[in-house]
Amino acid sequence: MSQNRPEEWAHRSQTAALWQHLFDTSQAGILVSINGIIRRINDTAVDMLGGRSSADFVGKHLHAAFLAPEHIESVLEREQQLRDGRPSAPPTEIRARRLDGGELDVLISATSWVEGDDVVVESMLIDITAFKQRERLLNAMSGLIKISLRQDILTDTRSTLHRAMEALHELYAEPHNCGCINFSRLGDGLPEVHASTEVRSPPEARDGSPFFAISALISYRPLSALSRRWILKRTKEIVELDAGGGAVYDIPLTPGRLGSILFEPLVLDGELRGCVFWIFDHDTLSETISADAERRKTCALAVLTALKAFLMEQDNLQKNADLAILHRATLEIGKMNSLQQIADVALKILDREKGWHPSVIRFRSRAGQTLETVAYRGSPATSAEENRARMDLFNRMIDRPGKGMTGYVIQEGKPIRSLDLPSDPHYIETEPGIRYGIYAPILIEGVVEGAIGVESSDYRFTESDLQLLSSIGELVGMGVRSLRLIEMLRERVRWLEILHQINKQVGIEMKPEELYPLLVDQAIEATDAESAALLIYDSTQHVLKKAVARGWMEELFDRPLKADEGISGRIFSTGKPRLSPIARDDPLLIPQNRTLVPPDCANIGVPIVAAKGRVLGVFHIAIKAPVLFTREFVELVEMFGLYAGIVIGRMQLIEALRSADRQMRKAYDETLEGWARAIGIRDNETFQHTVRVAQIAIAIARRFNLDTQTIENLRRGALLHDVGKLGIPDTILRKPGPLDSEEQDIMRRHALLGYKLLKPIKYLEGALVVPYCHHERWDGTGYPRRLKGEEIPLLARIFAVADVYDAMTSDRPYRPALSAQEAIEYIRSQSGRHFDPQSVEAFLAIGDQLEE
Repeated sequence: MSQNRPEEWAHRSQTAALWQHLFDTSQAGILVSINGIIRRINDTAVDMLGGRSSADFVGKHLHAAFLAPEHIESVLEREQQLRDGRPSAPPTEIRARRLDGGELDVLISATSWVEGDDVVVESMLIDITAFKQRERLLNAMSGLIKISLRQDILTDTRSTLHRAMEALHELYAEPHNCGCINFSRLGDGLPEVHASTEVRSPPEARDGSPFFAISALISYRPLSALSRRWILKRTKEIVELDAGGGAVYDIPLTPGRLGSILFEPLVLDGELRGCVFWIFDHDTLSETISADAERRKTCALAVLTALKAFLMEQDNLQKNADLAILHRATLEIGKMNSLQQIADVALKILDREKGWHPSVIRFRSRAGQTLETVAYRGSPATSAEENRARMDLFNRMIDRPGKGMTGYVIQEGKPIRSLDLPSDPHYIETEPGIRYGIYAPILIEGVVEGAIGVESSDYRFTESDLQLLSSIGELVGMGVRSLRLIEMLRERVRWLEILHQINKQVGIEMKPEELYPLLVDQAIEATDAESAALLIYDSTQHVLKKAVARGWMEELFDRPLKADEGISGRIFSTGKPRLSPIARDDPLLIPQNRTLVPPDCANIGVPIVAAKGRVLGVFHIAIKAPVLFTREFVELVEMFGLYAGIVIGRMQLIEALRSADRQMRKAYDETLEGWARAIGIRDNETFQHTVRVAQIAIAIARRFNLDTQTIENLRRGALLHDVGKLGIPDTILRKPGPLDSEEQDIMRRHALLGYKLLKPIKYLEGALVVPYCHHERWDGTGYPRRLKGEEIPLLARIFAVADVYDAMTSDRPYRPALSAQEAIEYIRSQSGRHFDPQSVEAFLAIGDQLEE
């Protein structure tokens, strides 16, 4: 052993020299501690921990001075294992504290040995801060990506915001707070920042679900009132000045305590959308964090993109939900039979589907000068008496267009969303505490006749909400329009009956002096007019002469008028009707006649037009004012003027050319065709289809050798076969795609509706089977009565073949026209199933006439 001692010393000397070389030159930090006190530290470790020389560290306790508090316990546990005889500790990641207060990520490994009573620990530190920063950035990005993968986007906004804040917080391991401020709207989710914005989680809706709006200022942990006020006051100007990011500002955390805040702008498509921020205590903010602008910029862009994607997806889901609401609303409103029912159902739908109340629907009065509350819906606990009292209050306080929010919408015709109703100059408070409201016009044939509004004390309505309300308003307008069409149809049926009665009285022996009073008296009966007059043009003297007048117009038209004089002259010379809501104020009224016109009368004058557009005279009807001249009413009076022209022209023709019998039939034909055009021509294609299918049906009927009167009944029924469709809502009638089952049920009502409308007209008795039964099928599967075989009237069986053939060979919005041969083959294949075999056989026999 003694002989080997020099070699042993030499080996130890070499080993010590090698260790010293590694200690001095290693890129890893090396610390040697004895019983937890640092005895040696290399330059690499000194630089890593922010020192100037080893003297800054030697003699200090390793754990207390240079380990982040959260890692001390785990390091002590490893050192205890070394003392217990384990020769080394495997590498582990910890946070080390620098002398300047900053922290860094290190990988630490250790070996130990015992020298006497002392435990010597040699620790090796490798700086992995750069790697851990990238890892934290990736973790933050991963957390943001998960936002767009969630299945509960529409209902759980709060969790989404929490995930976004968690992702922001993941960027730094140092103790800090973070958050997000929005300056412009992302979709409609984030409202603009203002001084009164509160920092809070999204509020709860009435049903317990969160609102869709997101707070303008959100943070990972609650902010103090001092910090909140400082951010709201200075954030936007700081971010705009330091758009590049990286600046650090002092921020009050609590009274007497300052922190540091770093901002990163949120810029998307070149527009400043807001900012994200991180707040540190002064003693935890290091130069490394201050200079870490690139990671913050990357994280900020990821936050903005994730929230934008979230709000877009939320908006899409909301739109789909709203479309489902509109579909249900269309079906429910389409079943209502009065304006009151339509309005009540519309507000009920808003309450049921969205929890919106109070809500109101208001319409112009018939005179158009005042507003009337049609429906009101308060909270579910509001009684019918309270609702009625509220409606009376509206009628007193908001009594005309331009007054109140609904009155303003009716006047301007534009939807409104208000997020500060008390400051709106048009708002009239009818219920305390209301802050937010949305209002939409109700249009009928392009004219604003009403408005629908919803208000709230706590729910900030979005633009999507306003779009939904506008769509509900459109449905209400279409529903009211459909009701008016039905009312108009009934009114026109009444007029048709009056015209029919006139036709029955007009004979070959009737003189003009007998016909003219009959026309005027029947018009007064149909319109409840207080005065009326019929003026006929005398071509020999070039003047308009009173043929007959009733009421105060008798004196008014005692003197003949020149063909271009006064109101009557303007109507005659232009061939256009003229409406005078207050007749005495019409500038065309002859001045000397003004005293003869009562002050409270409205006048409608229409030209009497014969065949080929020749104007024969003027017809005046005076009604008690004020009155709203609806399009339907004007059309009816015009139709009467047209009919009067036909009758007068026909009488002139009878006197000159025709026999009484033939001329009477012509009058029927002209009246019926004019009627069919007036009630059936909702678009040009519909009327053309009616004419074509009537011609085809008549050609088929002639193969049965039917008599002239029966064929005439078929022609009349063909012209009126779809009259019941005027009672079907436009949303179903003009739907470009296939109808669902509920819509089909509504569509099938047109056959029964047509029957009910035409049944009172006696001279159409023989034709009534066509509109009533043309959808019955030979095999009994048709509607409305499921008639089978020869139970179906022959005229309806004949018409069904013609109707299907023309429909198949005509273009439709949902398919192009089939060829004639394809349609013929289809009808042939349906013989004995859909169609009467004899009618199909007769149809096939006229094949050469179809193209003609």
